[in-house]
Amino acid sequence: MYYNTTGVGKDERYVFSNKALQQDKRIQLYFDEQTSLVGASQVWKDVFDRLEHVPLTSVRRSLNTLKSKGVLNKTTVLLNGAYGRPECGWEKAPPKKQQQQFFRDGEK
Repeated sequence: MYYNTTGVGKDERYVFSNKALQQDKRIQLYFDEQTSLVGASQVWKDVFDRLEHVPLTSVRRSLNTLKSKGVLNKTTVLLNGAYGRPECGWEKAPPKKQQQQFFRDGEK
């Protein structure tokens, strides 16, 4: 999700929204394969090439967007960040209980 905090026009907003959506998708795919806690800085290093010029703040935005959609969980575990400052660990959220119940019902 793109947050239009600078009041850009419709055309720019469309471009920026698409970029944000693509970042969200890439980070979600990363967490589909991730089995340990990772911080925003590690996601930034692992997912995006330096030449793409994706700001760390965009990764943080994406993590929070995926959290609000129930895809990721933010933990209270602190990890070392890129600049020597602690940052929260992130992990893939477990399947929703409705999905778990659906799969259990299918096994009967």
